[in-house]
Amino acid sequence: MNQRRPLIFWLLLAATICIDAVAFSPARWSSTVANVEVDDFHPAICDALIASQLGIVCIWAVLGTSRLLWSPVLSALLAAVIVASLCEASTDGFLSACRMFFSLYGLETACLLTGLWFMRGLHYWRQRTGGTGWRFSVAQLLLVMTAAAVLATTLRTGPFADEGKWSNIAFALSVVAMSLASAVFWSFASHWLLRFATTLGVALVLGSLFSYFSPDLGPPGAYVIGSHFLVQAIVLSAWLGWGLILPERVSGQNFDDCRQAQLEN
Repeated sequence: MNQRRPLIFWLLLAATICIDAVAFSPARWSSTVANVEVDDFHPAICDALIASQLGIVCIWAVLGTSRLLWSPVLSALLAAVIVASLCEASTDGFLSACRMFFSLYGLETACLLTGLWFMRGLHYWRQRTGGTGWRFSVAQLLLVMTAAAVLATTLRTGPFADEGKWSNIAFALSVVAMSLASAVFWSFASHWLLRFATTLGVALVLGSLFSYFSPDLGPPGAYVIGSHFLVQAIVLSAWLGWGLILPERVSGQNFDDCRQAQLEN
């Protein structure tokens, strides 16, 4: 079984790269702009892929390693650059598009990192992994201060500064809630099918609530939002279930030993 686990990880990574290559190919984006019928679903699915993969990086950085907290920031910046390069024709320019998308992905990443950090300090998580609760270094504090300063600047000119800012903030928080709920449910010891069904249920609930409180979307917009959360739930479930992102569960008799070893390190 241990010999198959790295193979599963690399297979998931290869599948993710292939899906991204198809979804974010310039030819695919050109056909999306020309074809009105898929103009709504394709950007939503691409955004769901980015949101889920940013969630995976954040969960791995906070719950899996607790050391590489700079990786989510770089991932959010990379995602903003990629999407901005594809959407440059429909915006005021490359730099303007980068600021707009980084304000969106940066806010989602910052909120998710904060929620995961609080989750790591809960009694349940400490008992599950043998952890020691909330711990942070000076480097992490400097990283948080720098990220807060950059986000405060970009949010003034991003999608959170226009008339639809509250709707955009609600959508960003819904994306963060989807990632947090996935991390919580996939950390349980129940059967994987039950965890997967619960994650899909959360996606349907979030999509329904957002569509209900946004009547301007209409039925087509509700389908697009629902597809977004379902894609996010599927990608998160695949990585959290079989991608070795979450730490292994610690048995009761080994809890004290693991906690003592982490305190010594």
